[in-house]
Amino acid sequence: ARNLFGNNVNLFVLNDAGPVVQSLEDKDTLLARANDWALSKYIPPSLDLNLLEDQYGLEYILYRLENDSTVKEAFLGTDGDLTNRFFNGDTIGIDFRSDYRELIEYGHGEAHCAFPNRYKRFILTDDISHSLVYETFPPASESVNLPDPFFTKTADDGDVSVVLNEWVGAFVMCQHGHHHHACRKWIDIVEDYEDIFPNAEAQALLALSLIGRGDLAPGTEVCTKCWCVHDGDLDDIHDCPHLGNREYYDDDVIEKFAALTLVGDKPTFDPPGCQPFPLPLGQPDCETPPTLGENAVCAFIYDTNTCEERTSYRMKTYENAWHAKRDGAVITHEGDCGVCSSAQDLAVNMNQTLGPQSALCGANLAPLATDPTNPLAIPKTIACFVGLGFSLDCATLWTYNALNSLAPCIDVCFDTASGQPTVGLPNDPDTCTLNECFQCDENFSGAIFAQYSGRTRRRSGIMTVTLRECESVANIGQDPCAIARRPPTGGKKKKKKKGY
Repeated sequence: ARNLFGNNVNLFVLNDAGPVVQSLEDKDTLLARANDWALSKYIPPSLDLNLLEDQYGLEYILYRLENDSTVKEAFLGTDGDLTNRFFNGDTIGIDFRSDYRELIEYGHGEAHCAFPNRYKRFILTDDISHSLVYETFPPASESVNLPDPFFTKTADDGDVSVVLNEWVGAFVMCQHGHHHHACRKWIDIVEDYEDIFPNAEAQALLALSLIGRGDLAPGTEVCTKCWCVHDGDLDDIHDCPHLGNREYYDDDVIEKFAALTLVGDKPTFDPPGCQPFPLPLGQPDCETPPTLGENAVCAFIYDTNTCEERTSYRMKTYENAWHAKRDGAVITHEGDCGVCSSAQDLAVNMNQTLGPQSALCGANLAPLATDPTNPLAIPKTIACFVGLGFSLDCATLWTYNALNSLAPCIDVCFDTASGQPTVGLPNDPDTCTLNECFQCDENFSGAIFAQYSGRTRRRSGIMTVTLRECESVANIGQDPCAIARRPPTGGKKKKKKKGY
């Protein structure tokens, strides 16, 4: 900013989304953020900071304020900020909410104490919103149905209150030393922390726990040493079926699939705007997708066999694997092609953080728990899934899947008495049985989702930390440089049991 505007301009820095302070316990998360956001480019070398050991964001703020007297900064935050809690290593935790408040109150409090006239905070306790432009969910203490624009929220610390848009306006408009009465709205205001679990947050976490389909962070303690659930001794690794072509995928593979362009037709909902699930939303029912039978496979036909020159592909459903290979196609998943079968959607499904990322999207569905006619929740959720990289139809299917499971699964996924989700580990730690909440989602939405999506992670051979029956995970590897191996004529291989 100084390079752009010069040294004679006052700089006002409004931080409405970043936590600035980090939890220093999770080094893997810290390293991921440092790499993803190229943080080292923005920290002056003279600060000599360790991105894994120091609160570099806070130190940089203090450095700016100390070395540039024309800088004025404002911090906006909420205790329940789902996005910032996720990037600090928390996705669905309840206790972490108080830890996050302690983190931001201490860190930003240090900046305010050092520069009380040039650094001020606006921190809400009963809210889960992330940034100034969000539409926030009603807190537990309010009996309203529709979300309020966040900029109309009021902070009240017991002594004084101020509306957020007035606070921001005073911050932007009032210069140093300006004493207009409106400037008095820019104050340091931190609401007293309330040890509650807002109703809206509970409903959001219920929705996201379903929509995330049970993924936890790699390394979570599980019930077996095997990569799947099988009939043998779960403690005996020798009873475990061979992993075959199934695997986790790194960013390089994901990026190559994401860069491919689909040429030709892709399955879509028929008619356009229809509803694949039995939801009372006033939409026509979708036609049942056509199928080539229980042995059908979806395959890619690439524009070239040279990996470095490969830029596009066609997608086609074949009666079985033998027919696909005979045609020079590379099998990408079991079952007919569907609205989530593209390489674009494959790349998103390969991402091992899809569970928590989709959880953040699921939070947009929370208003429907109190007002089923809310006009914003569904479009915002679909847009969020598109933002993760999904194609529009696939993002729509993920959204409706969560809505379909919400009502029938609420009793097993949500404790209305305590106001907290009851979702724990996806598998029973002793028997490996899928927990009740995820099993409910499977029962009510799993088959319909697979019927329209075509691709699921199990059908694609993509490993996740939620353990499934061994035979339900396809023995398929995903290689963006794969070359089809044509089979000898005269034989057709039968397929194994499919799962969704």
